[in-house]
Amino acid sequence: MTPERYQRIGQLFDEALERAPEDRAAFLDHACGPNSGDDALLRAEVEKLLAHDERAFAEFFDTYAPRLFRFAMRRAGDEDLAEEITQTTLIAAVQKLKTWRG
Repeated sequence: MTPERYQRIGQLFDEALERAPEDRAAFLDHACGPNSGDDALLRAEVEKLLAHDERAFAEFFDTYAPRLFRFAMRRAGDEDLAEEITQTTLIAAVQKLKTWRG
């Protein structure tokens, strides 16, 4: 996922949260519709986050954990520490998604 896409997900998530739950689908129809330049997968990612879908976090973790772990392992040189760094970093990333400005 590119930083721009990650930021766009955060932006749509924030904007959707500002609306009443019953208005979110219409907002996403407009924001991720064919004339918006965004795609259906982007909408699906935002909807998963809005639903607090645990699978969304698992998919996010599974996507980024291996690469982050390899980086942490090279820097720390210790497998347990690299695992802790990976987990802590990804949890913090999800918690800070709505405030991240790239």
